[in-house]
Amino acid sequence: MNEDFQNGVTLGEIARVVRRIESAMVELRSDLKHDYVTRAEFWPVKVLVYGFAGLVLVGVVGALIALVAK
Repeated sequence: MNEDFQNGVTLGEIARVVRRIESAMVELRSDLKHDYVTRAEFWPVKVLVYGFAGLVLVGVVGALIALVAK
């Protein structure tokens, strides 16, 4: 039962690939813990940006209404 699979892949090659995937997952988890912003940390930025965009939009619409009303 120590035969190669039909496409020529051995269990040793599969084990190497699995180890590489496992090490990539460990690295990805480390990156996620240290380099990315959580939702709680992003919330104030989101509120400020949406607020500013809303303020600009209200100003533009108000100016257009003022031009039409004249």
